[in-house]
Amino acid sequence: MDAVDEIAAVGDSDNDLAMLKVAGFPVAMGNGTEKGIIDLFFTLDLQTLIDVTAVKALNCAGDVSVVEFVYKTLKNILDNWAGETMFPEYQSTRPLNTALQNDNLSRLIEKAIEIINGRKTYAVPLAVFIVALLFPEKTEAKGEITVTANQGAEPTVSVKFGGVSLVKGKDYILTEATENGTKILNFRFAESYSGEATLPVLTKAEAPSAVTDGKKINLSWTAVPYATEYEIYFSKNSGSFQKIATATDTEYTYDNAETGNEYSFKVKPIARDDYAVSYGLMSAATDVKMPLQKVSGVEITKKTDKAITLSWDEADGATRYDVFVLENGGWTKEKSVTGTSCTVSDLKSHTEYSFKVRGVSSSATGEFSDIIKVRTKLSKVKTIKSKNVKSTSVRVYWSKVSGATGYEIYRSTDGESWKKIKSVSSKTTSYTDKSLKKGKTYYFRVRAYKTLDGKNIYGGYKTVKVKIK
Repeated sequence: MDAVDEIAAVGDSDNDLAMLKVAGFPVAMGNGTEKGIIDLFFTLDLQTLIDVTAVKALNCAGDVSVVEFVYKTLKNILDNWAGETMFPEYQSTRPLNTALQNDNLSRLIEKAIEIINGRKTYAVPLAVFIVALLFPEKTEAKGEITVTANQGAEPTVSVKFGGVSLVKGKDYILTEATENGTKILNFRFAESYSGEATLPVLTKAEAPSAVTDGKKINLSWTAVPYATEYEIYFSKNSGSFQKIATATDTEYTYDNAETGNEYSFKVKPIARDDYAVSYGLMSAATDVKMPLQKVSGVEITKKTDKAITLSWDEADGATRYDVFVLENGGWTKEKSVTGTSCTVSDLKSHTEYSFKVRGVSSSATGEFSDIIKVRTKLSKVKTIKSKNVKSTSVRVYWSKVSGATGYEIYRSTDGESWKKIKSVSSKTTSYTDKSLKKGKTYYFRVRAYKTLDGKNIYGGYKTVKVKIK
């Protein structure tokens, strides 16, 4: 039985064939007529399909054009069967032979595209349009073109349909052109596929520029001709690169940056269409070192004539702290500590010093704290001695303190309650007390002082015990 005889056998009555009108199929469901037509769509080649449909058209609709008849038949099936799980055996059927490329076929394809509501594709067989019309929710087959730029070599080109690779020179023809310094690839598909495609071979993106406010990193880069989007990749502290975002413009803000860490960023340009994509070369990396938090809360917790102890608040990301001191007109790193306090020793007595502190990590150095100024105490009297002059008097001697304005002498009978009995100039380093009582014990202590801006600054006390004989 040939194709024409086969179509005549579809359905159970002549009335079925008579009811195949231009407007569609007003046929009772289940009598086999629609199933038979669909069988023909997918089992006959295009020429036979057109021949058989022409016979049906002449028998049922006079001189109606074959294309109009086929189109309206398909549209009627779509309107009545869309969304239904019908004829699943045709969802992955083989493509029709589209050897006959004529005006009527072009019109049929255009009409089919309209029905698919604007679907766009490359390298798609005609059968896909028919399947899409019959089973719009089930059809997933599509063309895929991928172009990947290679450093110093020709780009890698991949063309597939429905996951099956197409062969260059057989299924499609590839030509090249140059526009504004960019290589353009033109794809023209052979008889079994419909359409053309144009893709650029994207140039390498320039390394992005980066600006940080200490919390966010703002990236920007120069646009790559023909690119429609850009993939952004990053690395943290020399780790592996990973994709973090896709941008459609030439700016991106990374707002998860952490103080004290080092970040690297790269950009890859992409030109993308519905079923085609071209990947450009990745840019060089741009490194960004996030500054550490500024050290705050620096204060003096203790001071002597030779040492100063400082403390400060912990800075996020810091693993150690550098303490600098201003001496002889220049800043010198005095110490590096892991904690939040430090004692600086071997200082001069009664001398003003300036200090500042900064946090440090393995990849970043923080901003210095505000400068704090402090003066060391006046030195303590180092030695004190006594000598009985008479039975009711004693002379007290002490060592000289450099820079002192004078000295204060105190007396006590119990070593707890003290009374200042004399102040002397820096030139005097002894004092004789003549108002003592025989047989009693006395305590004397001396401290140096320095007058600065009308105020006295004192050194530590030195004490001696004396018993009057």
